[in-house]
Amino acid sequence: MAPYASIVIPTHDRASTLPWSIRSAQAQTVRDIEIVVSGDGATPAVREIAESFARSDPRILFSDRSKEPFRGVANRDRAVRAAAAERIFYNDDDDLLLPRHVELLGAALDKADVVDTPAVSVQVDGAVSLALSDSAHPEMKRLLIEDKFKGVFDTHLAHSKEVYLSGAGAWMAATDRRVVWHMLKFFALDPAIRWTTLQRVTALSFHGAGRTGMPDAARAAEIAGWFARIGDGDIEAGLRRDGGYAFHVHLLFAAMAAAGNPAHGTAARKLIDGAMQQAAPAPRQLAAIEAVRDLADGICPEADGALSALEEMIDARVGPYFTAPNLAATFAGPMTPAAMAALLARCRKRPALSLLRFHLAARQNAIDAAMLEDVEQGFRDTADWTRFYFGYAVAQGLSGRANTAAWDWIERVRDRAPHSHHALPYWRLRQSLAQRLAFAAEADAATAQIDSLAGSMT
Repeated sequence: MAPYASIVIPTHDRASTLPWSIRSAQAQTVRDIEIVVSGDGATPAVREIAESFARSDPRILFSDRSKEPFRGVANRDRAVRAAAAERIFYNDDDDLLLPRHVELLGAALDKADVVDTPAVSVQVDGAVSLALSDSAHPEMKRLLIEDKFKGVFDTHLAHSKEVYLSGAGAWMAATDRRVVWHMLKFFALDPAIRWTTLQRVTALSFHGAGRTGMPDAARAAEIAGWFARIGDGDIEAGLRRDGGYAFHVHLLFAAMAAAGNPAHGTAARKLIDGAMQQAAPAPRQLAAIEAVRDLADGICPEADGALSALEEMIDARVGPYFTAPNLAATFAGPMTPAAMAALLARCRKRPALSLLRFHLAARQNAIDAAMLEDVEQGFRDTADWTRFYFGYAVAQGLSGRANTAAWDWIERVRDRAPHSHHALPYWRLRQSLAQRLAFAAEADAATAQIDSLAGSMT
């Protein structure tokens, strides 16, 4: 007899977090499940972990295959096709499923082909950013299809095996590293596919991109700490109470602004209003959401709401890069310098705040010696594994007016650059600065790095 659900866990080299991902799948309230660990060129450490779990739990299968392009999309496809259940779930090898995840999404699949829950992004500092979304809304589908916004992560997704196969294997639509995006686009393009969003917290995303360079021991300790909490029956209520919505709402409005059509902004507001009715944010959270809306409309927001929003958005979130350049543009437009200064004075002091002050000063061409010393101190205070991204952000702030000073920072963090596509923005800025400064050999070297990293994005 087929199990109730199959949970697919794609994995390659995250030995420090994979055990906790598997344990969260094992801990589901629905016990009749299959857990498929899909190895994509698994490292020896990952292979040892997967094989050990498979030996101790007959529900676990380990598919050990060689590395495939596009984040192992062919191996993901094979795992879904071989899955014994009709209900297909996913868990990233560095994420956690809450115990009722399969129970809640599985029941919803009785009346839908695809089900998701809004993103729940756990930050390195322990803060949690919650999303407000509705994947069935035409505006969400339009943004997804037009490659402007993806509000769904595979950890928060479930679908029927039948609807997946109806797309000739939806994973196989991938043509680059954005493999989840391509599968979601297939679901969004077919009007016959029934897609619904549950406004529940059922999984936690830890965003590996945002932890690029973080030591394995720190990653393991972080996810182990959260795993110890997920059995708490009140964890969903606690996350709803303590989390914030500003970060993900801001991303949605930024996508709408990029679309350049006021009608889409109106549609986004209706989408968020509908999601809020179900999620019922607290007054503090509502004030931050309203501040994000005001900023999107070019209106100076109320001070307390702006503070809550800024505190949530100021640190690096989904990706590894600091948000200071974009935040400076977002807040400085509708807010007067005096209002912005008052807001910053209330923020919790940390390196990201130094960066934001620096970028605001750069916009006003007001960087002075004290400001430079402040970012120097911020560089020293930030975690070692984030210093590359901090230094790059300083170079960004200087690149508009002081090419030599910007080059000094670009050169300073060169040896810290990760050997991955996450370093592409750095090398592009380095290439641009080298060209402006007539450093021909450096420009050529940066071009070669860009070509190499772009090629590695498969």
